Amino acid sequence: MGYYTNFGMAFTIVSILTGLTGLYTLGFTYGGPVVITWGWLVSVLFTCAVAASLAEICSAFPSAGGVYLYTYQLAGPKHRAFSAWLAGWLNLTGEAAVTAGIVYTFATTLANVILIALPPGSTFPAASPKMLLLYYGLTLLWAGVVNTCTVRVVSFLDGISVAWHCLGTVVFAIVLLAVAPTRQSGSYVFGAFNAAESSGVPGHAYVYLLGLLMSMFTLTGYDASGKMAEESRNAAKVAPFGIFMTVVISGVVGFIYLLAITFSIQDPSTLLDPANATGGTFVVGQVVLDAFMARSGSGNEAFARGSAAALLCVPLVAQLFCSMSSVTGNSRTLWSFARDKAVPGHRWLARVSAISDTPVASTWVMVAAAFLLGLPMLGSTVAFAAITSLATIGLYISYAIPIFFRLVNGSNTFKPGPVHLGRAGVPVAVIALLWVAFLTVLFVLPTAYPVTHVNLNYAGVTVAGVLLFSIGWWVLSARKWFDGPNTV
Repeated sequence: MGYYTNFGMAFTIVSILTGLTGLYTLGFTYGGPVVITWGWLVSVLFTCAVAASLAEICSAFPSAGGVYLYTYQLAGPKHRAFSAWLAGWLNLTGEAAVTAGIVYTFATTLANVILIALPPGSTFPAASPKMLLLYYGLTLLWAGVVNTCTVRVVSFLDGISVAWHCLGTVVFAIVLLAVAPTRQSGSYVFGAFNAAESSGVPGHAYVYLLGLLMSMFTLTGYDASGKMAEESRNAAKVAPFGIFMTVVISGVVGFIYLLAITFSIQDPSTLLDPANATGGTFVVGQVVLDAFMARSGSGNEAFARGSAAALLCVPLVAQLFCSMSSVTGNSRTLWSFARDKAVPGHRWLARVSAISDTPVASTWVMVAAAFLLGLPMLGSTVAFAAITSLATIGLYISYAIPIFFRLVNGSNTFKPGPVHLGRAGVPVAVIALLWVAFLTVLFVLPTAYPVTHVNLNYAGVTVAGVLLFSIGWWVLSARKWFDGPNTV
């Protein structure tokens, strides 16, 4: 892999056409346009600090182990094995949750595209739990099959994906803005606030902060460029470039996408209405449909529906690419962990196919893990929010661990690679750690009041479960035999 293909895989995993499409409804519910626009810019700015710190570390230690190996290299001798173990398990769990969230987003987008394309009154159960399960399973199957092929196949598809995301976003934005007969004002797009009164969440600031999940779930997975280091030429430069530029380019392309959607809203008051064509659960689709309906008039509803469904295929195809690349990154993480005997069945999981030169066993185990994580989400917005929060928290804590050790032990354990931040490295690392600490607290808070077993945010419970599992296994067994990566 070179600069373009390495960057392309991480850019496809971040996939603004996946995260922003799937969670735009959440952002619109919690805060509305002001959170969607300014929240995105703020999130991108602080995420650049995290990505810059990770890129600097990656340049010094390019390896498929990613944050797991970075942690081992940077932590002191006394704590390095345990710290690497914890970072690895958090990263692995977060990645599995990210894949589940991505594929579920594809399934729900596909269901809503079908609903939009169907004539009014159709009884086809496109969004039933059984149909969602079918879409979900077939998408994961496709991602697993593609990742069983050679790296050249995946790299080729990643290259197409980058072009699809960039050009597709521009085409989507131009067409939607051109079709929409009326557009919202700049004051609405950059200043309108939705207080989410039905959620019972107290205070506008709290509502605004909850809406940041739309942006932060999208901005995960950029560390995948580092995990492809051992399959990249000149990895000490290529991999950190991919990590940082993925966030920067995603930030620009994502802002264009968000502006096009928000400016094109026809009637904000109907977007969350359960009686609309998408049941009030898919705001992006409803915005596109409303624009075509308003342009075509009531006598051309079939044309409007078909045109809206066709335009929504832009993010739909992007989500398919994203599912593929997410499984690629997941499989490399598990394979690297297995290579160092840190998971059950490590001998089997660490094998690389002599035919495709890919970790086939690790690929299919991560596909199975994502499938199991996705089952509770079928028909449950609460479970979807919990899984996306788990993905965001798990990954960002795993990013923070090596950054923390780079900060406290840097003078002893960190020798910069060819890509480094110089004197800016320390303040950037401090900003990154403060941002991750803020996110960790934020995304375990309740998203509805009064809190019941039905609307409880289970993200905190799931993160605690991962920590208890990994720490418990360490105390009972792993500390006796795991001494860190064998490939340092």
